[in-house]
Amino acid sequence: MDRRKHENIDVIARAIILDETGEKMLFCAPKNKSYYYLPGGHIEFGETARKALKRELSEETGIKTDETHFTFIGSDENIFLQSGEKQHEVNFYFKVDSVFPEHDSLSKEGHIIFSWIPVSDLSRFPVLPETIKGKCEGFLKGDTKWSNL
Repeated sequence: MDRRKHENIDVIARAIILDETGEKMLFCAPKNKSYYYLPGGHIEFGETARKALKRELSEETGIKTDETHFTFIGSDENIFLQSGEKQHEVNFYFKVDSVFPEHDSLSKEGHIIFSWIPVSDLSRFPVLPETIKGKCEGFLKGDTKWSNL
C-alpha cells in the first residue's frame, strides 16, 4: 500500500451539467457502476479550476466548451471511504451551460461511463461523496451557492 496516496488531498474541479429539461444531471461512473460522481477531474499544479474543468471535459467526453459557460457554484471538503480507502477531497463546483448530448456513451476514456440521472431518483444511486446528493437536489430547488468550508 502506497502510504503517500492516503496523505494527499485531492483538489478537483467538478461540473454540474443538466439536460434540456433541467431534471437530469450528468454523472460519471467506473465501468462497473459501483458508484457515481460528478464529471471533472484533478486540478494540476499551476492550472486554474476553470482551465482544469475545460481540459477534463474535453479529455473525458471529446466535447469542447468555453470557460465563459462555467458559473462558479461553490466549494466543499469531503472525507469519505471509497472501496474501503479513506479519501480527502476539496471540490470546486461549476454549473456548465453548454450543450451535451443526452446519451450515456459520451466517454472517450475506457475506464468511465457517463449517465444522465434524474435528480429526483438520486437517492437510489451510490453517489460519492454522499453529501453531493442533497446538494444536487437543492441545486434544482434554487440553491446555487454551495460551501461547507
